[in-house]
Amino acid sequence: MRRILAIAVLFVLVAAACGDDADTTTSDDPGGDSGTRPSVAGDWILRSLAVDGAVVPLPDGDLEITIELGQISGDLGCNSFFGGIDAADDGTLTVGALGQTEMACLEDGRMDFEFAYGEALSSATAWTVDPNGMTFSGDTVEIRYEQAPPPVHQPLEGTVWHFDTIYSGEGVNRAASSRGDMDGVTLVIADGEAEVVVPECGGFVATVEHADGGDGAFEASGDIGLDTSPACEIAEIVAGGLLDSSGFMIDENRLTFIGEAGETVGFSARP
Repeated sequence: MRRILAIAVLFVLVAAACGDDADTTTSDDPGGDSGTRPSVAGDWILRSLAVDGAVVPLPDGDLEITIELGQISGDLGCNSFFGGIDAADDGTLTVGALGQTEMACLEDGRMDFEFAYGEALSSATAWTVDPNGMTFSGDTVEIRYEQAPPPVHQPLEGTVWHFDTIYSGEGVNRAASSRGDMDGVTLVIADGEAEVVVPECGGFVATVEHADGGDGAFEASGDIGLDTSPACEIAEIVAGGLLDSSGFMIDENRLTFIGEAGETVGFSARP
C-alpha cells in the first residue's frame, strides 16, 4: 500500500484560460453525424504517450483519467492529480492549476514517467475524439486515450475484506493514509449486516439497509457501542466511515466506500 508522505502539493501546468467548459459539446456519439464535436467528458484509459516523437513506455496497469464539468482528475502511475480543463468547441485545449499528491514512489523510473506525463499534459493544446478514442496533442506531445468501460458493480453480500485505507481532507487535499493498528481489522457483509472485527476491541455490527450491486448504493445504520479507549480508536474510524457512506465500488481486489465528500474508508481482499 502506498503511504502518502505529504498530502498534496499544487503545481501549475498551464495558466491560460479559454471560454468554454471541458464538456460543453453536445454529441454523446464520438464520431457521430450530429454536426457537433463529441465530448471529452467521461472516463478514459491512457494507451500511449509520445514526447518529441519518442514513445514513452507506460507503467503496468491502467492509468485512468476522469473529465467532468470542467475538471480533470487521474492517475500519474503512483501519484494522482486533480484540476481544471477547458476543451473548447474549436478543438483547443487548456489544462491548468492541477494539484498533485506526493507519495513515495520507489519503483525504478516511476517518478521519471510521472514527470514526463505531467509535462505532456501541460504542453497539450488541442484535443480530438473519434470512434477509437481521445487524443491530446501539442507541438511536441501526443497523448492517446481509450474510453473506459462503465464500472460493473458487484454485490457485497457474503464478502470478507481487510481494512487498510483511511481517506481524509477536502478537494485536491483529499488523500489516503494507513495506520499500524489496522492490521487484522476485518469487515464481513452477510445477512444484511456489516460486521467489523477489531483485535483487542471486539468490533461492532451495523445494519446494512441497502447494499445494491446493481447501482453501488450503500447505507448502514445502528447504535454502535464501541470501546472509546485510545487503543480502540481505529474501530471508531471504521464505524464513522461506514455510517458516512452512501455508495461503494469494488475494483478487482479493492472495496472503497464513498460519501458526500468522496472516499471514506477502503479495504482489500486477501487470500
